[in-house]
Amino acid sequence: ALAERLRNVEVVYRYSVEDIVLQVDMVREEIVRGVDAIIVSIAHETALDEPIQEARDAGIVVIAYDCDDPEGAAGNARQAFITSSVTGGGLCYDTGYLRGLLVGDYGVPAGGDIFTPNEGPGASWSMDAQQGLLDGLVYHD
Repeated sequence: ALAERLRNVEVVYRYSVEDIVLQVDMVREEIVRGVDAIIVSIAHETALDEPIQEARDAGIVVIAYDCDDPEGAAGNARQAFITSSVTGGGLCYDTGYLRGLLVGDYGVPAGGDIFTPNEGPGASWSMDAQQGLLDGLVYHD
């Protein structure tokens, strides 16, 4: 029942230890793996420009959260950027929730794979963001 509510989506969390080179490598690895969506915090002005463009060229949905390119959409090929508190669940929960909604809006299929780096495994804010993402995916179904 839970798998049906979550659209059988596999969400992979990976931790880049705030290392931008590692984050770039991880994004490229997930492109090769063939994920359907990448949800990423653009924590450097230019380092993620090429890998995000590569992901878009491969037909992968890319949503930025928390940190965006200083030029916004003009500076990076990500399809959307989100950050805010709209549900009352807190900033991290809301950011996760909106990511889940946007992934559905951009047409990630039921059963698709989603990659999102996890910058704080086990931390309460990280768990809130994960739950928000799952709730957003359920809502969109």
